[in-house]
Amino acid sequence: GRVRIDPAGATVIAGRREEGYPGQGNILMGASSGYDSDEKWVEERIDEGTRLYVLGSATPVRPTRQPLRVRLVERLRQLKGDPVAMRRFDSNGDGHIDDDEWQAARSAVERELLEESLHQEAERGGLKAIIGRGHARSLPFVIAEAHSEDGLTRKLAWLGWLLTAAAGGVFVWALTLMVA
Repeated sequence: GRVRIDPAGATVIAGRREEGYPGQGNILMGASSGYDSDEKWVEERIDEGTRLYVLGSATPVRPTRQPLRVRLVERLRQLKGDPVAMRRFDSNGDGHIDDDEWQAARSAVERELLEESLHQEAERGGLKAIIGRGHARSLPFVIAEAHSEDGLTRKLAWLGWLLTAAAGGVFVWALTLMVA
C-alpha cells in the first residue's frame, strides 16, 4: 500500500541546500529585484522520488462508507421498490420473484457493491495510512533524506554527544565562575 506524509510540525533534514543573494535566481523567488543587498536566501529541498526516513505517528485511513452488509440491505430495499429493476431478475417471466431468483438478485447486488468498493479503493491509490505528528507532542516527528535508518541514527548520535559535551563545558565554566 501507500502512505501519505503530513509534514506539518516535522523536523525536516533535507539532502539538498542552496544559498544565494538577491539577483540570483532560485525556485521560490525567481530572479526578482527589490531586496536588500544584505539579504541572503537559503533553500533546502527534498527532490521527488528520493528515499526518505520518516519517524512519526501513523494513522490508518479507514473508509468512510458503511459496512457491506448495511449497504447491501439498503440496495436490496431500493431494488424491491423498483418494479422495472425487479423484472431483470424474473428469469421465468411469471411476474413474481421466487427464492432462486431472489438469491440471484441478492448475489448480483452484492457483486456490484464489491466491484464498487474495489473501484473506490483503486481511486484512493491504495492509501493505507497518514504519517504525521501524533497527539503526544513530546514524541519526535522527523522527515529525513537518508538511505538508511543507521546513517541517520549515527549522524544524530554524534550531534547528541556534541551537544552534551558543549553543555558539560558550559556547566564547568559556570561552576568555575561561581567558585571564583
